Parts: sequence; structure tokens; C-alpha cells
Amino acid sequence: MSHLIIGAGGVSSWLVPLLRHTVSPGDPIRIIDGDILEPRNLDRQIFGDQYIGWNKAEALAEMHNVQYDPAYLSREHWLIQEPAQVWATIWCCADNHPARKLVLELVDEKRAPMAIIGGNEYTDSEAYSYMAPWKGTPFDPRIFYPEILTEEQGDPLNPFACQGIAQQAHPQLALANYVAAGFMVHLYWFLTHHGHEVTINNWPKLHHSNFAIFNSRSL
Repeated sequence: MSHLIIGAGGVSSWLVPLLRHTVSPGDPIRIIDGDILEPRNLDRQIFGDQYIGWNKAEALAEMHNVQYDPAYLSREHWLIQEPAQVWATIWCCADNHPARKLVLELVDEKRAPMAIIGGNEYTDSEAYSYMAPWKGTPFDPRIFYPEILTEEQGDPLNPFACQGIAQQAHPQLALANYVAAGFMVHLYWFLTHHGHEVTINNWPKLHHSNFAIFNSRSL
């Protein structure tokens, strides 16, 4: 089964090469993003100048020999073309809560056994995992981050959500993107290789770092 990566920006540009050396060589990787690479992205994303103006997913696919779709994740548009597709893992690197909410719903619908969600701000990096049996429990991201259910800022499919401050470019560090990608792969590696060795309550569910402190929580 394919690994589906949502978003091809800062975190994904570090995640894809790392993931290619982590998952089974026979597992396809597919990236979806509707965004275009701009010069301002190059300070923190691993793209060459020659890809400016390309769709970001297409550029990453070209660089790392993976599959891609030049579209934004949505139930009404992209997913309607994938009615029965099941993925090995959904990796959410999108920087908006509507995409994260949809990814969690896809896991609930058994479209993937797990989701790994990552993101960052200027110095903060974070990743957390989710499996369907955790729905409604303290391990559910919608419980410990309830804004996932209500916040629409930054949704590329909602033009009214991309106004004012949501429309401004937030500065990020390449290091923060890199750390978030590493956190995501670490959670995946633990859940697929070591989860059976300890009880579920002791599994790491969330990693967070702001360069001054590192926190790993079982929630």
C-alpha cells in the first residue's frame, strides 16, 4: 500500500528523503499538494532554484522518484476520485486544521491504520500520531487540540479563511522543519516496530521541541 503525504512544503521536503530510507522499498510514496513553489520558500525547503514555479508535489516527486497529485486534499474534489483507496499511513504535513481534521476522519473510516501529523512554527516543532481505536480518548488529537474541529484559518479551499493574518507568510527555520520531520518518522518507527513491547498507555503519542526543551508525551 502507498504512503500518502499531505502537503509538500517545509516539513515534507525533509520528510520525503528520510521516509524513502525508512519504509519498505516496495512501499510507494504519494504526495498531494496544490501549492506552487516560490522563491521565498527556498530558505527552509529543500528545493533547487530550477523548481521555482513548479507545483510543490510535482517537484518533490521529480527529486525523489515518488508519485504525486497537484491538488489540495478535500473530500469533495480529490477524495471523490479515490473512493476505495486505502493507504499504509497518512502523513499530514499541511499547515491548517481542516486538513488535519479530514486526515483523522480518514483513519476513523479505516482508510489507513494510522496518521502521523507534523508541523512547526519559527522555533517549535511537533508531531503526533493517531489510530482509530483512540477516537474520543485522551489520545485523540481532537481532544487535546479541540481547535482542530473548529478552526478554519489557512484552509486553501476556503477563500474566506485566507484573509488578513492567515494570508501572511509566517517565518520558519529550516531546522524546525527538519526536526518536525524527524519526530514524525520516529513516531512511525516506534508504532510499527516497538509498540508491542510496552502497553499502549506508555506509547509516545506526541513529540514537541522549541529548542530550549524537548517533550515526549504518552498523553
